[in-house]
Amino acid sequence: MSLYVASTSGHRSADRPACRLPGALLTSTARRSAGFTLIELMIVVAIIGILAAVAVPAYQEYVVRSKVSEGVVAASLGRVAVSEAFIANGVFPSSNAEAGIAPISAYGTKYVDAVKVLADGVVSVDLNVSAVGAITTSTNVIQFVPEGGNGRVDWRCNGVGTTVQPRYRPQICR
Repeated sequence: MSLYVASTSGHRSADRPACRLPGALLTSTARRSAGFTLIELMIVVAIIGILAAVAVPAYQEYVVRSKVSEGVVAASLGRVAVSEAFIANGVFPSSNAEAGIAPISAYGTKYVDAVKVLADGVVSVDLNVSAVGAITTSTNVIQFVPEGGNGRVDWRCNGVGTTVQPRYRPQICR
């Protein structure tokens, strides 16, 4: 391959190709592919910021809801005991002792302070305010109300004494 130099008159003759030295001429595509522009980086940062602003609060609610769900699991012991007492005696117990379960404070866990059997077999769960977070002493109770008949007991979440905000309640209690 031979390289020819263009004539000094500025015109190229038909039999001689123009001189092209390597790297002498960069196209606009070659210059642009060197990296991202500032505006492109700013757009990416803005998109990430918007996604974080939406995702963080939703995740925080999810975390509180999962901690409150432990209260539902803790209440299952009381619900089983109340159901058994109703089937055996025909009436709902009105205390932990009548239901045949341990005293109130025996059911404390990281997120649950107490499980109580109240009048008419209502099972009440007091959540630990400091461990759960986002709830207060006036919004830390979930209650399960029994409805019995024909040798069967059905449970309804959200009794009159339930004070946990609906957005923090597990799916079965909304």
